[in-house]
Amino acid sequence: MQMPSALDDAARLRHVRFIETLADELHRSVQEVVPLYEEVLESLSDAKVADYVPIFVCRRVRHILSGVRGSS
Repeated sequence: MQMPSALDDAARLRHVRFIETLADELHRSVQEVVPLYEEVLESLSDAKVADYVPIFVCRRVRHILSGVRGSS
């Protein structure tokens, strides 16, 4: 995983847990979730309140992957 280098270990672990939870909830592999999660995380890298970023990333990834899955 290519998490931003500015993250401390606790933040990295939090993101890893979110990724694993998303993969489990959406019945997807972690390898399928990671690239999209990282892309969305990067798009929110300039957020002023970083505490909520993982929540917003998860919501967006969940929405995108749910839509992709529902259209097949």
